[in-house]
Amino acid sequence: WLSDRLRSQGLALMAVGGGFATPFLISTGTDAQIALFSYDAVLIAGTMYLARRRDWPGLNLASYCFTLLTVAGWASAYYQPSRYLSTELFITLFCGMFLYVLRQTGRPASTFARLVHDTLWTAPVLYYLTSLAILLGHPLPFLLFIILLSLTGGMVAAHFRSDGLGLLFLVAVQAPLLVWIDSYASRTWLVAGLTTVSAVYAINLLSQRHRLAAAPVSQGLGRESEQIGNLAIWWLHLNGLAAFGGAYLLIEAVRTDATGPLALAFALWQAACALWLNTRNRPLAMQFVALGATLLAIGVALQLDGAWVTVAWAAEGAAIVWLALREERNWLRLGGALLFLVAIGRLISLLFASPRVDQSLLLNRRAACAAFVIALTYLLTWLHHRRVPRTKPVEASIGLVTGKLLILVLAASEIISFQAIHGPVPFEPAAQLIMASSVIGGTIVWLGLLRREEWAHVIGVVAVALSALALLGMQPADAPAAYQIGWNGRAWAGVVVVGVFYALAAIYRARGADVPDLRTRLGALLLGASFLTLTTLSSEITAYWHVRDLPRDVPVAEAIRHHFARHLMLSVTWAVYATALIVAGFRRRYSPIRHFAIAVFAVTIAKVFLVDLAELERIYRVASIVALGVMLLVTSYLYTRFKATLSDGIDDPA
Repeated sequence: WLSDRLRSQGLALMAVGGGFATPFLISTGTDAQIALFSYDAVLIAGTMYLARRRDWPGLNLASYCFTLLTVAGWASAYYQPSRYLSTELFITLFCGMFLYVLRQTGRPASTFARLVHDTLWTAPVLYYLTSLAILLGHPLPFLLFIILLSLTGGMVAAHFRSDGLGLLFLVAVQAPLLVWIDSYASRTWLVAGLTTVSAVYAINLLSQRHRLAAAPVSQGLGRESEQIGNLAIWWLHLNGLAAFGGAYLLIEAVRTDATGPLALAFALWQAACALWLNTRNRPLAMQFVALGATLLAIGVALQLDGAWVTVAWAAEGAAIVWLALREERNWLRLGGALLFLVAIGRLISLLFASPRVDQSLLLNRRAACAAFVIALTYLLTWLHHRRVPRTKPVEASIGLVTGKLLILVLAASEIISFQAIHGPVPFEPAAQLIMASSVIGGTIVWLGLLRREEWAHVIGVVAVALSALALLGMQPADAPAAYQIGWNGRAWAGVVVVGVFYALAAIYRARGADVPDLRTRLGALLLGASFLTLTTLSSEITAYWHVRDLPRDVPVAEAIRHHFARHLMLSVTWAVYATALIVAGFRRRYSPIRHFAIAVFAVTIAKVFLVDLAELERIYRVASIVALGVMLLVTSYLYTRFKATLSDGIDDPA
């Protein structure tokens, strides 16, 4: 009264400090919480009145600081868990009084007043943390506090139409609620926990009534909506997912088999919300669709297993992409594509798992699952081809390449599984894998050229190149006794890879206008095919004589004759093949083939003089030299015969 009369802020501060200190100065050492906190409440109210009347913000700051010291001092000396209710009520009263001060002062102009204002905003934070510490050991009061806090947050967010406040209160509610569920999840607290989870979800959903109202009409379907802010989207999705998470933890502790239907029920609820909002707020309806799809994917994972999870996720991802294309929502299309990629990852893991003993080739569950995913991949590619603007053809190209690679993965899985079940075969499953990867790689190369997508072309080239390297790595291996010359996986792998090389050369020639560095690429393919043909022939010749030497009762003399015959056949084959390449080079007027043939002749001559003459018997040496000489004479004649043509013509890679 005196400070007000004299208008002395200093005297008022002394009075406030003395008022808060008095209970401690006259303390008898006994707990008098009700009297102490009631006295402090009256003192805070008087300070609030005087601070507002005289515009002395320092009084509120002093009152706040002394209140904190009073509560902390009493708690350290006398607090017991049995006093939780009265303590919670008083700190709620104190927090409410200081929030009222903040509301009355608004945004002050002076620097000191703003400092006081900002300091008082720590009151709700300290109240929140203190309340959690007080009530966490009391399950039912804690749940009541969570509901009331959620209700307060919903009212505040709706009043200020602030998505940020709604999201902030949701996090503040759900974090301690999930901690409580983790501690108390049991049959005893199932009903109370589910009631709290449902109440928090409903309060947050209703607090978005300004989004759910019928007034906003959806914008045109051809545009990405900016009607919903990012914070509102986070608020909506986090509310639904947190509610499901809490319900899941509560039910999973009691009945595990009910968690799958729970997720499906949540997904159906999101679908119902989306259907109701479809004509009122189309962008918001799409958010509920996305949330429902997420919960559906979770439900599928909980309820199903094995291939069915992959099938369901792939179908759901494809459905989301279709809906996103129809509504032209890129963010939703991205979500569907990510789910589809997850399904593809599960498919690959499933395909390369250990096969069942009774599994049939292609006629099995995981092959059917792979076929379904591949079909969906091509369906999505077709949808993108129809709906995505022609200026963005890369999406369709990605789908086509992905489909080809999935076919390769399926083929590799079935090949490996078949060999694992039915026993090993010479050079299998490597040979079949080489054939499959070379054919699929060649197809991707053709696709990249057709759609003028260099990245797809590179993927195909890498697949074909790896197939060729794998073939070269397999050819030097010794053949087993059961090896059938000319009719075996390694030989057929060589034929297929060489055929792919020649087929790609023909494709390059046909689409020459679309191929950069045509001569270089065409030359690499033709030379590669020629080299692989030579190595395939050489590996079969070596295998033929190696198999004849495998029996233990083969006489030494006969084994030596086999050695001589193998070298003779290699020399003759190389010379004949080099001559054939010379003929082809002349006919096509293509110098790289002729140069490769000359290199083969050089290697053959070196082998004849360095190996054959040194190791072979007389008859084999004579035959080797005669055959080489005949081929060299034929080659010399061809060069003489076509010399004028070569000087007048131009190399034609055709």
